[in-house]
Amino acid sequence: MRHWHHGTTRYELTAPVFDRIEITLDRRYANADRFVISTEGNSPDACYIQSATLNGKPYNRSYIEHSDIINVGELHIVLGTRPNKQWGLDNQQGRE
Repeated sequence: MRHWHHGTTRYELTAPVFDRIEITLDRRYANADRFVISTEGNSPDACYIQSATLNGKPYNRSYIEHSDIINVGELHIVLGTRPNKQWGLDNQQGRE
């Protein structure tokens, strides 16, 4: 993840270089104890996001909101060797 743009609460999603990571959250600032990012199909050649789910629900945005990180449990990203030109197009999904 990379911070989207100064002054926003969004982080750009990119292909992770790890299979799974668990981020411990401070309960003084978050409504959850942790945020997990997991991948499927991760390899040096699989650098394209094919699909994603956020807490088990389809997620088709190319970014994640900071509020999702502090309130939600898991982002799961499926990777592949070819671009999925249909993924990440729904940047109006959710709370826009």
